Amino acid sequence: MSFHTGDGLLLSGWYVPSRNGAAIVIVHGGGGDRDGARAHAAMLARAGYGVLLYDARGRGQSQGDPDAYGWAWGRDVDAAIAWLKQRPDIKAGRIGALGLSTGADVLVEAAARRHDIRAVVAEGTTTRSLTDTAKVLHGGGLLSIPFWWIPYAAAQVLENASPGPPLATLAAHPPHPDPLHRLDVERRARITDLRAGRQPTRRPLGSQRRPHPKAYTTTPTSMSNAS
Repeated sequence: MSFHTGDGLLLSGWYVPSRNGAAIVIVHGGGGDRDGARAHAAMLARAGYGVLLYDARGRGQSQGDPDAYGWAWGRDVDAAIAWLKQRPDIKAGRIGALGLSTGADVLVEAAARRHDIRAVVAEGTTTRSLTDTAKVLHGGGLLSIPFWWIPYAAAQVLENASPGPPLATLAAHPPHPDPLHRLDVERRARITDLRAGRQPTRRPLGSQRRPHPKAYTTTPTSMSNAS
């Protein structure tokens, strides 16, 4: 299958139809293509999710120029979600996303500006700007900052793109209160009640409203547990 981005590129991908009315967009890492996320796609498909796995712009069989930092990949995510929303097997409000490495960075940014990505798993977020790099160094290794500045500056010139806000800022302020982290926490609470012989609380999954800055670090197994 294939779909077009808002800036006119044709992206190539694979889609496994949904059996539970929900779908997951998978965004691969900056140095690879969709083939590197086959195992993640298979795991989600076995759990009944529809899975859209595509080559980002400039990678694999997709059109466009390579973008190792994923600064322009947000347009690809937007197009992927738009394509899923037209699918008859997907129910409204039932789209999540899984990102690997650079793909994880891209989805943290996408989830901060979109309200229709209902859950995000960011596996292996990296650094996509000098601000992110400085935060990871925790004040140490500051002499390496010029080393990082060179590739970032070159990418801005050659790719005509720029990084978005710091990842920590984006992840600390998710746009909606229902990340997968909270779904899994409440599921485990119900299991604990049952094992203790108590009647589990019948509140809707995701009903807690406390912000959780680490929500985007939820592991992929939580996705197969949420329904």
